[in-house]
Amino acid sequence: MSPHSQWLLITSRAWWDALRAKEQWAFSRSVAHRLRIKSGDVAIVYLTADGGDPGIGGIVRFTDGKLWEAQDGTIFGHQYPVRTQIEVLSSAPFERPFRRFIERLQFIQHKRNWGAHFQGIPIRELSPEDAAVLHEAFPEVSI
Repeated sequence: MSPHSQWLLITSRAWWDALRAKEQWAFSRSVAHRLRIKSGDVAIVYLTADGGDPGIGGIVRFTDGKLWEAQDGTIFGHQYPVRTQIEVLSSAPFERPFRRFIERLQFIQHKRNWGAHFQGIPIRELSPEDAAVLHEAFPEVSI
């Protein structure tokens, strides 16, 4: 694994499509002040259920680690004005299933109610062990 931090980014499928197209990740101000992302950090993108099964939509690298405030004036911009640049390392043409990893992830302590570990948390730093488990979804990407 890389000496950089590993993250889990949590979003909906619609936001993932928009963020991937802009090669930016967006945060609310309340989340942004707590971030410690750095250039070179890598993140797995967890897609919420949105009426289907949760999945893993891709893997990204934070390219500069700098945060800035967008002025795009959209609803998206008002809710998530703080941005940073990303490089999409892999974007699944089909989502990779998430449920198969639950039993092996250490941060999910209550396996039966695993979804509670994603509520209200748009980004989570991963342990090296959990990052290694989730990177199995993208064997084509060398970190």
